Amino acid sequence: MENKIQLIQSKKGKQLVLLNFNKYRHVRTRKDGMHKWLCTVKTCYASIVTDGHKTSIVNIIGEHTHESNSLVKIERQILRENCKRQAEDGISTRPIKIIRKELMNSVMCSVVPY
Repeated sequence: MENKIQLIQSKKGKQLVLLNFNKYRHVRTRKDGMHKWLCTVKTCYASIVTDGHKTSIVNIIGEHTHESNSLVKIERQILRENCKRQAEDGISTRPIKIIRKELMNSVMCSVVPY
């Protein structure tokens, strides 16, 4: 089990932690500076605690009660949010140009279906 975390953005612009194909939303920052994250599936109570810099996991609490997200679904969300951000920053750029640029700069190199 690999404990590499990645920060991504949700549809509403909030930070999410991606860990082992599961997404966690930020719940609170504790008094000691640690960050608590809860699984994005509302019926699942798995959570993690990260350090103050959101770079490493301090604690994993609970088990997931659902299937993990697929790599394709995660990549699609990352691509969509990056395209949205680019479109908001440069409103004069054509959408197809933004999409092509983001596809070329994709960090995870696998096929994204149409």
